[in-house]
Amino acid sequence: MYYFEKEIIHTYSHHLTLYKRFIGDIFGIWMGPRNSLEEFIMQLNSQDKRIKLRYDIVNTSIDPMPI
Repeated sequence: MYYFEKEIIHTYSHHLTLYKRFIGDIFGIWMGPRNSLEEFIMQLNSQDKRIKLRYDIVNTSIDPMPI
C-alpha cells in the first residue's frame, strides 16, 4: 500500500494532522474541507481496481484544553 499512497499522502499532507496505517486499517485526522477529504479518498481508491477503501467520516471535534 505504501507504494500506492505515498504520493497522494504527500499531496494532501497539509490537511493530514495524523495518518496511521496498520495492516488493513487506516486512522486519520483531517484538518481541511470535506470536499478535499473526499478527493483524497477518491485518489486512494483510484490507484488499483482491486483495492478499494471502505470509510467512515465522523464529524467530531474537540475544544483545545486551556493552558
